Amino acid sequence: MGAALGLLRQEMRGVGLFCDLDGTIGRNHSMPDLYHDLAKGVAKEGKAFREVKKRFRDYHYRMGSFREYEKAIVPAFQEMLRGRKVAAVQRRAETLAKKNSRIVYVFARELLRAARELEIPCFLISGGPEPLVTAVGKRLKCTECLCSAYPHKDGVYTGEAPEYWMGRKHEGVALLARKHGIDLSRSIAIGDSISDLGMLKLVRWPICFNPSAELRKDSDAYECRMPHVVERKDTVYIYVAKSHSREMRHEGGLHDILPAPLVSELQLRLMEVGYL
Repeated sequence: MGAALGLLRQEMRGVGLFCDLDGTIGRNHSMPDLYHDLAKGVAKEGKAFREVKKRFRDYHYRMGSFREYEKAIVPAFQEMLRGRKVAAVQRRAETLAKKNSRIVYVFARELLRAARELEIPCFLISGGPEPLVTAVGKRLKCTECLCSAYPHKDGVYTGEAPEYWMGRKHEGVALLARKHGIDLSRSIAIGDSISDLGMLKLVRWPICFNPSAELRKDSDAYECRMPHVVERKDTVYIYVAKSHSREMRHEGGLHDILPAPLVSELQLRLMEVGYL
């Protein structure tokens, strides 16, 4: 068994796994979670905070979209950080990470575990805030995280905008590949939204996981023949493109979406938890 595992690890050398966090690995969303945690007991005034409250109410009662709520959070979160001590926010993020690193999708959780078993480096690329994304990444034993690092001076957040990776994830993948010696022509990426498309295009094994309407309908996703993986309750569904059609059909095979050594490891893990 040890010799066989060693051979599989050798075969996977140079392969990387690039992951989005919110909606792909995590079932919670990092920026809204940290925002609402920081907002406890704080008097919130101004247009940005009122907009968050309205958008959250609309989304909560399914009268509005999550995307509109998420967009409203961005300027409010930036303002919420202004003047706060970095160390204090980090402590709150660490506490949240204990919970959020466990509230994850089974497919993504077991994919990460299978990759780690084969010594495949795992990377998080997220638009979420650095304190929480990094803390979750450490708990998931990721090699490195790229996320929104908010500017601070003398240990205090300035309230200025961070450098976002949203819409630039392909740049992040290229950066990490160069840094860690990853061969993208053999690597895997998994994401759920249109902001992940650039990242997905760069690798040999792209996975659209529980894809958003934008990602699902985007013509590039079909032209690149990207598979869709959908997790519902205790079942994982795998869809791949028909050979001569843009329609998607149910395939049900991990071998269509991942390299063979990873398929064997992941299949065993999903069967153990009753998801295959």
